[in-house]
Amino acid sequence: MVKRIILPAILAALLTGGLQAQAQTSSGSHPPVYLRFPEIPPFSMTQPDGSVFTNQDVQKRTPTAIILFSVDCEHCMHETEDIVKNIQKFKGTQIIMITPFRYNEMTAFYRGYGIQKYPLIHMGSDSTRRLNFFYDMRNYPGIYIYNRHNKIVFHHEGTAPVDTLLHYLHEKE
Repeated sequence: MVKRIILPAILAALLTGGLQAQAQTSSGSHPPVYLRFPEIPPFSMTQPDGSVFTNQDVQKRTPTAIILFSVDCEHCMHETEDIVKNIQKFKGTQIIMITPFRYNEMTAFYRGYGIQKYPLIHMGSDSTRRLNFFYDMRNYPGIYIYNRHNKIVFHHEGTAPVDTLLHYLHEKE
């Protein structure tokens, strides 16, 4: 009788403790990687013209928004529409839009929103999802803004008002 009570109690305690330890690890006792390394991370993406754009191609001393998006995400579509509608306000900045979706899906999105008309927007496909892991992304779009000193000043998942993006892109240090 004692074995019947003690054995399940021990198993329950072990399982509960194991789950608790796992929850602490996955929820992160450490800040996310992008906050521990707050500079624009290494990345590589294939642009619509087939050329490769990397972090080495990012203009130096220029405020930069990195936007991770999904081609079939309504929030991403709305964010893109708002940026394009207000593109003149983004003068003096650069926007890098990266999707993990296939090249042909990215180019359809690119053409659909007329991104080719806006030289300050660089769009590409990166099937490795490296940045999704770096930013520990859960929801699209993922928006990460870096100041002219290449330091992260804003991060957000989901749609963000254009005025918020502009505030951080044009913020005086």
